[in-house]
Amino acid sequence: GHNSERIISSALVKFRYDAESEDEISLNKGIWVNVLQKKNDGWWLVQYEKQLGWF
Repeated sequence: GHNSERIISSALVKFRYDAESEDEISLNKGIWVNVLQKKNDGWWLVQYEKQLGWF
């Protein structure tokens, strides 16, 4: 499908994160993700493999 999201940076995940809702993403420490959006409140929209979500 067409994805209009623009990657703004890559980021190294520094700590494990477990998603707490459907629009969040679970990430393991030490992986690289593509950052698509950064909110002022600290949430990032990231892409990892085929997954997309907030953390």
